Amino acid sequence: MPSNDGTRGPKNGKWSPGKGHPLPKNSTPHRYRTRRNALADHRGNTPARAFLLRLGGIEATGFSPDTVLNTTANGWTAIHVLAGTSALADNDAHNALLRENLLRETKEIYEHAISVKSALEDLGRVCVAESLAAENFMTVRGRGSIQHLSSRVIGRLSQDRTAWDAFDAVFPAVTALRFISPYARR
Repeated sequence: MPSNDGTRGPKNGKWSPGKGHPLPKNSTPHRYRTRRNALADHRGNTPARAFLLRLGGIEATGFSPDTVLNTTANGWTAIHVLAGTSALADNDAHNALLRENLLRETKEIYEHAISVKSALEDLGRVCVAESLAAENFMTVRGRGSIQHLSSRVIGRLSQDRTAWDAFDAVFPAVTALRFISPYARR
């Protein structure tokens, strides 16, 4: 069971700092103020989606620069692939330089291209093959304090498929986790 002996997790409503960082004797961990922190983080960010979760005594908050999947009533499905990241600054000239560097960075371009390919393959399992496309390939989109390489991958669901099938095909969303997603689904 998780405890305050240096292992991760809550015990008696308190969190330990994680393995390798045991709490000092007679210390009381600072209680994480989920709602207050979420509001403060939201002010400094521009997430498309945010969540607050309280489940079984555990509270969590998170942000996402985009949705996992969008599906229309007539079966068109789209995901935004965000892979390849750079900082955003307060200065427009500096941001232009960071953007140019992002568009030239081999590692970021490769990561994005592989993620788009993976997204096309994922949607290909549930969509009509001829309908698959990558739109706005490698467009730079700013969000909060960072900018991403972004592409929109679309397809029209096969007659026998639903939005839930599409969600299952693309989840977990295209990120670094995508490369281990077959294992994450087990």
